[in-house]
Amino acid sequence: QQPAVMHKLTLQRNHATAAAAVAAACLALSDGQLCNAQTPVHVLHDMLQTTTQLDGAFEYLKRVGGEPADAAALDEAAGVGVVVTEQQISAAVADAIASKKEQLLADRYHFNTNLLLAPVTKALKWADGAAVRAELAAQVEALLGPKTEADLAPLEKKKKPKAEKPKAAQEEKAAAAAVPEEGAAGTADDPYAFMPKPEDNNQVHTTVNFSDGSVMRIANSPAVLAKHVAATGGKVVTRFPPEPNGYLHIGHAKAMFVDFGMAAQYGGMCYLRYDDTNPEAEKQEYIDHIQEIVSWMGWTPWKITYASQYFAQLHAFAVQLIKAGKAFVCHQSKAEIEESRDKGLPSPWRERGVEENLRLFEDMRRGLYKEGEATLRMKMDYRNENPNMWDSVAYR
Repeated sequence: QQPAVMHKLTLQRNHATAAAAVAAACLALSDGQLCNAQTPVHVLHDMLQTTTQLDGAFEYLKRVGGEPADAAALDEAAGVGVVVTEQQISAAVADAIASKKEQLLADRYHFNTNLLLAPVTKALKWADGAAVRAELAAQVEALLGPKTEADLAPLEKKKKPKAEKPKAAQEEKAAAAAVPEEGAAGTADDPYAFMPKPEDNNQVHTTVNFSDGSVMRIANSPAVLAKHVAATGGKVVTRFPPEPNGYLHIGHAKAMFVDFGMAAQYGGMCYLRYDDTNPEAEKQEYIDHIQEIVSWMGWTPWKITYASQYFAQLHAFAVQLIKAGKAFVCHQSKAEIEESRDKGLPSPWRERGVEENLRLFEDMRRGLYKEGEATLRMKMDYRNENPNMWDSVAYR
């Protein structure tokens, strides 16, 4: 669905593998269509020369999700047409060396030159990395001269410092207090930094491949995202959704760390949502136990909700699917469903009419069928290689 296609990429400096990967990925983004009269096609010929440009292009394509891409915006995001001169690289490298000159002269070739690369790449995002490294090496050698035997020798291990005096320890403690806590939001070791922020949640998050070759890419539209951000105030909103059919285990502790932890990290809110859709397996004992363990782990739910509170809405969604021709009432047994799936065959009741399905589903709701005599199944993709795409049972 993404109309931007990067075609015929020839990356210099041994980036042929990356070129092939990007070309394949972007063909997938366009569902294999290089030309489409209804969508603008952006063709780049030898215009992406660095991996930084590739990253910029991909970040833009992810950000627009399923919306039409803008050729000029894609150019800007990928740094297309931006020329970084040798003079600019030389000046940026000289500035970086000047900022660390004293330490560089003291440590000589034992100095970590990555500390010099960082400000250069930040100032000149689209500069060629190889050119920057070559210029840095040349300027460092010009400053320090050829390497000596001492430069080539391994560094001696530093002796452990003597015990600090009380005053020095207090000063260090005060200095540490001014530094952000390890793992705090926005720091390098923030464990949730890789998660998308609320305002970025219009990126493609799920790609569905169908057996007929078509592809669905699921993403929020800018309008839907704007509505969500307005409703939540832009805060992180998560949920911890256990089924109350047993006691919690170590895996739930991990899920709590992600769900409650991310909300707490960014000043958001986390629901404790009980997935109580199977009354035969669920007990009040488990509901009480889950709340006790959540509290014991140090988490406080913003709100406690139950899936059963939404049964009327879920039923309305089922009716909506039937009316759209996307769900049907099936009378296959569990064994028959498994057999037809193994053979890649559809249910014999898959093509029932909408009105008949609505009547039979209402009979299901009224309890006119015995257990296992009827299910409501979603029309998905029974020929798909992915079992998760087969016609799933929505209601029993």
